[in-house]
Amino acid sequence: MFIACSFAVVFICLTAFTCTVVDGLYETLRYFFFFLSIVLDTCIQCMMGQVLLNHSLKFSERIYNCDWVYADVPTRKMIAMFLMRSQAPFKLSGNGYFIMNLNTYSSICSTSYQFFNLLRTIYTTQPKT
Repeated sequence: MFIACSFAVVFICLTAFTCTVVDGLYETLRYFFFFLSIVLDTCIQCMMGQVLLNHSLKFSERIYNCDWVYADVPTRKMIAMFLMRSQAPFKLSGNGYFIMNLNTYSSICSTSYQFFNLLRTIYTTQPKT
């Protein structure tokens, strides 16, 4: 996942750039749909991580709000173990370097756009031969 998201930044940037500089409708559409598929794939992975994180955070609230005070002792012990475990929420991460959530998706898109602008600037300022 770490490698996929790291390369997603580069591939999103390069396919968007290539889409803007190729000649012909067929090539432009081909690169546009490839760009779109990479963006959607990255979005789906980040959304899954966000959903997992949100449900994990709500889990401890829901356990605590159940009627555990009226339960028998073994059930209270089990609920206490669940509460202790749920203090650290589940996170979908890219090899521990970053957490897959919507903030990560935003930074991937932002970085890709910055590289895209850099490539476009370099491409347009090159002297034409």
